[in-house]
Amino acid sequence: MEHQETKFSFVYNEVKQRILNGQVLPGNSLPSSRMLCDQYHESRYTVTRVEDSLKKAGLIALQPR
Repeated sequence: MEHQETKFSFVYNEVKQRILNGQVLPGNSLPSSRMLCDQYHESRYTVTRVEDSLKKAGLIALQPR
């Protein structure tokens, strides 16, 4: 049986790789959650979970508008 990546893990890994590869530099902002939803064709719920997990991993700092 082949492992199937979940929507959450796909988006999480994509954004994480962008951070680790230096495509998103420290101090710079990620695209808005709405833009990430559009880019990955995912729900706001999934993108919010990804952002929360990246924060818990210490990869991003979330700041309210």
